[in-house]
Amino acid sequence: MDYLTSLRRKTGPALIPLVYSTVILRDEAGAILFHHRPDFGLWGLPGGILEAGESPAGCARREAFEETGLLTEPARLTAVLSSPRHNILYPNGDRVQQISFYFESRITGGSLRPDRDETSRLAFFPRGNLPATLPWYAAVLQREGGDDVFFDPPEFPAPKPSPEHPGEGESSRTPRESTWAFLRAQIGSLPLVLPGATALIRDEGGRILLVRRIDTGLWMLPGGLLELGESLAGTAIRETEEETGMRIEPLRIRGIFGGHRVIYPHGDILYPVSTWFECAIRSGSLRPDGNEVDRAEFFDPAHLPDMVPGVRERLEQLLASPRAAVFN
Repeated sequence: MDYLTSLRRKTGPALIPLVYSTVILRDEAGAILFHHRPDFGLWGLPGGILEAGESPAGCARREAFEETGLLTEPARLTAVLSSPRHNILYPNGDRVQQISFYFESRITGGSLRPDRDETSRLAFFPRGNLPATLPWYAAVLQREGGDDVFFDPPEFPAPKPSPEHPGEGESSRTPRESTWAFLRAQIGSLPLVLPGATALIRDEGGRILLVRRIDTGLWMLPGGLLELGESLAGTAIRETEEETGMRIEPLRIRGIFGGHRVIYPHGDILYPVSTWFECAIRSGSLRPDGNEVDRAEFFDPAHLPDMVPGVRERLEQLLASPRAAVFN
């Protein structure tokens, strides 16, 4: 059973976050490949939902082949959409906050053939004459061409009404039931694929801000899982402020990582998909929250402490590629 089917059997049509990879393919003349989607009756870009244990680039390869018959290789991450402005209401009533990674990809083999399930037709359209498409595809294609990866600005969940003043929010970001808690209440210990954000923050001397987890005693970068109603840039801001007391501004996307499994002591399984933002400090002073982290310090990249498994390797990848966003 695929990830989406197992999840929807538990959640029904409720609003949930889902992670997608989308592929931008061009022919020799620069025309863009679209497939006609029977569900919406419109043209769209090839792509689909990450399966548990799948990386964003791996999902892009698989979905492109399933829907178009083409073998492809992701060449560049061009956009990350996560804003609730791009939430999807499917014709069957399912609601989704999409977190979508857009890859410019090369065609390396295969031959065009629609799958007749998610794709009824395939066609290349010139850049100046694109077909009627869904708004999130149009938003990305309108912004193509820049060197940096496009991402949505910071957005946060709508405030909860306070009992004393119905309709007025207690806070733009707190308190609320976490998306993690909501989903776990629905699905139990089934695997979850959830998006998150990580903040790469350096001081004037180039040292990197790390936090030490209370549960493991290991160090990592500030960050955490996305909450429904916020964008990934909002996640980076919220998590960093909660964990360190620092107010930051996400400047650009440095990388995306997914596919690794986390098993919690009580048996819950998580496949996090993290977007790493390079961020600037705007205000605040270091103040660990004492809940998840007990220390927050800047470290020389050449002398890093013991870190959460995999984090050091991903950080080193980013530092070795100062311009292009990295992905797996």
